[in-house]
Amino acid sequence: AEAIVEVGGDDAETAIRPSRHVSHAERAAIRTECRWLRKFIKLVDHLVDDALMSLCRDSVRMFLDFIQTIQRSYQSKQQQQQQQQQQNRSSVFVIDLELDAERKCFRCQPRLSDFEQAIRSVIHEGMSIVLQPPRFASNENTQYPSSLSQLAAAAQNELLSSAGGGGDHGNNEDESVLDLEQMLLNDRTYLADMRHIQACVADAFADSSRWMQSLQPYLEIYFERAPQSLSYEMTNAAKFDDHLATYTQQIQTLHSMPVTCELGLLRLNCVRIKEMFVPVPRDRLKFITDKLPQMAHAKCVALIAELNAMNDNIKKTPFTVAEFVCFKAHLRGVHDKEEEMQYRC
Repeated sequence: AEAIVEVGGDDAETAIRPSRHVSHAERAAIRTECRWLRKFIKLVDHLVDDALMSLCRDSVRMFLDFIQTIQRSYQSKQQQQQQQQQQNRSSVFVIDLELDAERKCFRCQPRLSDFEQAIRSVIHEGMSIVLQPPRFASNENTQYPSSLSQLAAAAQNELLSSAGGGGDHGNNEDESVLDLEQMLLNDRTYLADMRHIQACVADAFADSSRWMQSLQPYLEIYFERAPQSLSYEMTNAAKFDDHLATYTQQIQTLHSMPVTCELGLLRLNCVRIKEMFVPVPRDRLKFITDKLPQMAHAKCVALIAELNAMNDNIKKTPFTVAEFVCFKAHLRGVHDKEEEMQYRC
């Protein structure tokens, strides 16, 4: 006859419901086999933990190697004075170029501190999901070791104790569960790789800051004094010509402004800035072209009134010596203004 045996419970104790009488020796053999089985399952848990830790460290290292390769490639191209805009784009992150109107300068959005925090958060969140494997051997009374060496030591102890044949010392076996996420955050290799990633990001933002200096001419055009604040005089037609030529040239200059720039790890998106800058010289040119006929009409009215006054004084006949002197002085003034009047007409 065969004995019917049921094994259960969180601890390694066995609940035996025999169909016949089971001797004490048989019960001890069953308990020993159950302890060995539980130790093997715990060993599998530790092996899974070690594999996940290696996966996380290797993933961070691969990401670091990837961005370092991009940065080195960009720096080598920059040293060879090649074009920064490449057909095969290798940038990983896209950041927007924004205008700081108060300081009259460009800035990146997001900023370096926010970008670094986002990188850390994404990596940590991904690792926290990976480092929550299902436990084949679980216990409610858990403690959390803090050093990575305990992972290998725990696995080795379980292997040695299971190979040693087991005994009553198995009842006092360590039921602690490793806090993998905390162990990863304390791992030296992982921390060094994270610092190198942040250094690469900082270098990429430094490259973007240097490139933004090349956009200074566009910034000067944008903050140039508007024509509404300028005083235009019809007697100086060259002034109008200069401003018309200047604003026409500014339109062409802003049309040549890049909409994007590859800077190794980062790609700067300048579309919104260009859309903001391009209409500025157009509006200034439109203001002048719209205002010019109005101002010309006002100047012509003033010129006609001045000419009529001159003609009225010339038509008068002097009857006294004083009137004749005034007439001669006025006539001399008209002759002196002859060239100016011709230029104004």
